[in-house]
Amino acid sequence: MDIDYNDHSNYPFIAILEANAERIAAEGLALSEGDFLPMPDEEHSQHGGSWVVCPLALGEHEEDFPADILAKNRAACPETFKVLSEIEGLVIGGFVMLKAGGQVLENVDTRDDDVIRAQLALRLPEHDQEEWAEGRVRLRDARLPYGTRNTGSVPRLTLLCDVRAGFDVPDGVITPWTVTAESPAGEE
Repeated sequence: MDIDYNDHSNYPFIAILEANAERIAAEGLALSEGDFLPMPDEEHSQHGGSWVVCPLALGEHEEDFPADILAKNRAACPETFKVLSEIEGLVIGGFVMLKAGGQVLENVDTRDDDVIRAQLALRLPEHDQEEWAEGRVRLRDARLPYGTRNTGSVPRLTLLCDVRAGFDVPDGVITPWTVTAESPAGEE
């Protein structure tokens, strides 16, 4: 199979996310700080609580998560949850924020070979806007090392989705990108 793994047309869910970006952004930006939970402070991602998440869809992992928190998040973001529910093959989905001044140390996630990570930019600090537009999706291979820093004055807010692509995505075929002041984002 000859696939350009960076071609967004190979991932129909990207068009769904981008078409609904304004509605998703409105709900995400209306969330309060209390609606977000800190990512675990593991050895590889010590971030001092500056990296937070508001989960909406956790697939098979929902049974391991407090149902009342998911219900509260979905009630606060009904349009976003509806959009996520329309995505065939959705594994997880939710808002992710890196607070101003925050940093995530280099880390790697585990995922199945047929899962691709997508992030829809909802609010970006000025230094990110040079290489990434609000309302646009970027793909990332979560199996590759990734770290980021927010040197801006506003939080970076994205909607993160892991989605089954319907085909295996080989290691290293997604153009890597990192959004930091020192290392701007890669090609889209």
